[in-house]
Amino acid sequence: MRVSSWSLTYLPLLWTVQFCSGVPLPHNTTSTSVDYDVVIIGGGPAGLSALSGLARVRRKALLIDSGEYRNALTRHAHDIIGLDGVTPAWLRYAAREGIAKYPTATMINGTVQDIQSVNDGSYFSTSDDQGRSWTSSMIVLAIGIKDILPLTPGIAENWSRGIYWCPWCDGYEHRDQPFGILANLSDVLDTVKEIKTLNSDTIAFVNGTLNKETISALDAKSPGWMTVLDTWGVKLENRTISAIKRLQDGGIDNDPSTQSEFDRFSVEFTEGPAIERNAFISGFAKRQRSYLGQSLGVNVTNEKIQVDLTKGMVTNIVGVYGVGDANSDGSTNVPHAMWSGKRAAVSIHYANVSITKDTKDIPELQCSGDVEIESGVRGYNVDPDEPPDGGTEAWVVAFGSFFAYMCSFGWLQCIGIFQDYYQNVLLVDYSPSVVAWIPSVQSFVLYLLGIVSGKLYDNYGARWPLLAGSFLTVLGMMMTSISTEYYQIFLAQSVCWALGLCLVFFTTTGVLGTWFKIRFPLMIGVTVCGSSVGGVVFPIMMDRIVQSLGFPWAIRIAAFLNLVLLIIVNFTVKARIQPTPQPVSLREFVRPFSSLSFSLSVAGACLVYLAIFLPYNYVIVQAREAGLSPDIVSYLVPIMNATSIPGRIIPGYIAIYWGGFNVFLILSGVSAILCLAMWLPAQSAAAIIAFAALYGAFAGGVFTMVASLVIHNCPVRELGVRFGVFFTLVAIPILAGNPIGGAIVSLENGGYTGLKLFTGVVFLAGVFVVIAARTAIVGFKLMVKI
Repeated sequence: MRVSSWSLTYLPLLWTVQFCSGVPLPHNTTSTSVDYDVVIIGGGPAGLSALSGLARVRRKALLIDSGEYRNALTRHAHDIIGLDGVTPAWLRYAAREGIAKYPTATMINGTVQDIQSVNDGSYFSTSDDQGRSWTSSMIVLAIGIKDILPLTPGIAENWSRGIYWCPWCDGYEHRDQPFGILANLSDVLDTVKEIKTLNSDTIAFVNGTLNKETISALDAKSPGWMTVLDTWGVKLENRTISAIKRLQDGGIDNDPSTQSEFDRFSVEFTEGPAIERNAFISGFAKRQRSYLGQSLGVNVTNEKIQVDLTKGMVTNIVGVYGVGDANSDGSTNVPHAMWSGKRAAVSIHYANVSITKDTKDIPELQCSGDVEIESGVRGYNVDPDEPPDGGTEAWVVAFGSFFAYMCSFGWLQCIGIFQDYYQNVLLVDYSPSVVAWIPSVQSFVLYLLGIVSGKLYDNYGARWPLLAGSFLTVLGMMMTSISTEYYQIFLAQSVCWALGLCLVFFTTTGVLGTWFKIRFPLMIGVTVCGSSVGGVVFPIMMDRIVQSLGFPWAIRIAAFLNLVLLIIVNFTVKARIQPTPQPVSLREFVRPFSSLSFSLSVAGACLVYLAIFLPYNYVIVQAREAGLSPDIVSYLVPIMNATSIPGRIIPGYIAIYWGGFNVFLILSGVSAILCLAMWLPAQSAAAIIAFAALYGAFAGGVFTMVASLVIHNCPVRELGVRFGVFFTLVAIPILAGNPIGGAIVSLENGGYTGLKLFTGVVFLAGVFVVIAARTAIVGFKLMVKI
């Protein structure tokens, strides 16, 4: 056999390096051609860290992600320097965004079914559930672990949200609160050592495991253990738990300024009174998420992949590495997982001599975020993965959403122009209250059919509802331009056009919610500014074109402009999550009203929306009849919409820190006061303009923050249904508002004092009802973010 000069020269040196440094010997030093240097199985922090480390040194690596994560339901990830408090989903998304720029890194979705060692470990063949297969020199097992949750009702339902496993990840947020330990007696002592500096009022719920046998075993293993528990104020509760019921959600009731979350639970027993606790640390059993390594002969002991920490996380099988929670290094948290992934990447880089040069295109990676709970233990459906809260695609969607709101809700900001034209030019034979039905029904249909639009989006995605909405919007505008009779205008504007606006508006809102969560109040404020921009541009454009070409051509030109903008919307607004068609159930639309806070929120919002559009509709008519010049009158609606731009963005930013519910109340209260204190006495041009500017700013923020009334009363899995129910009911006062306002004006023979009083009083009544809804959630606490 010929021995190459390379082998004679460098192999002794490599043996020396290995002996001195602990780095494993080169694997796959043969000429065998493989698809990748490394295949990484698992897309959590450990797997992504390994991929990043390999990509940085131009190693060709493939990451296969099944979309299963232990911390998928966890509210925030902590103890990550520079990224403390981000959501786990955002952390993974940001990692993928950064790694995707490296040409040697490939990320795909799939569930690995089998790994085979080929030619006595010369290389490995990996195959997935879609029939694909790849060869590689090395394997990184970043498969993670699964918590085996007890059957006790309430544990699985509240897992990772008040019931946690890692004090470094979630303990600080529940410090100095009544605390509980869910563990067998034999595991309590070690758990107490982890949380002893965080909580002083602690009860260990040992669930019937306190008996003579366990006490004797602990006495032998840890003499003086009872003294230790007494020293740290830990009480033992041995009754059998029948259920753990959530009383308060720390995701809602929290204080970001102190990083505190105020969950609250009732621990109920088979006998005796219940005990309340704010949070729990658990000591439940765990197991490997997958046993792929065992088919290769990897040693797994006590549900942990046995690795050599001195040799870069290598297992007993050369070329196979174990990283993250699944390995035996004794720690399970995100920083550790990232460290172990990077440690393996460095070891692999030194160990693997050959480099695969060619690269492949990097496909888009989208992970469902579904978490598999151990079947047979107590399975339950979990929420989809949280939105990424950023990234190129998310910003593109936000860009398109801006134009969607401009083309849809932007026209509702201009209904005063149509009221003025119809009442004074086209439909002079009809009373103001009858004319007011046209814009009122348009707004009513937009909101009323939100429940239908939302269901269409859930079942069929964004593409078809957006296309249909764009077509109906342009068609309705064109038909409005050629209408001369009341019924024609009603069908074209109040039905056809409104249906198009409904599909565009609600589909876009639903899509935006799949891309943003923490930043949602801010992003909804920014994108809904499109309606404000439309409210500035469209009235001025309409006024100028009407003067030169007439009303019909003004509508046609606006329709062509909308067509261009809606084309942009259809190319940029896309859903992140694939649609999952579900049958319609009437029960799901009734169930939300079992919540008192939701019912009160709906009632309060109905009162607010009964009043909020009236100044938009009647300030122009009142100003014209008060003798203001036509030039000033034509700019009133644009002024209101221009000031609403900062009025939408700034509250969205403040809501991140104060809570959207609180900000909604402040904005609504100020809007009501403005109607009574400024609009009621306003007669001069200066007074009316000042009111229009201020009201536009605060009322614009109300439109943005109203979604917070639903979010803070809603389980994530019911969000779409509750939004639909909420806005469908809000549509009723929107329909009634303008005709009621017109009737009040008619009763006063053209006077507006009664209308202004009605607007302010009803607005204020809505605020008090929403305050009652807030009280139903958090009680009479003022300084609580909600």
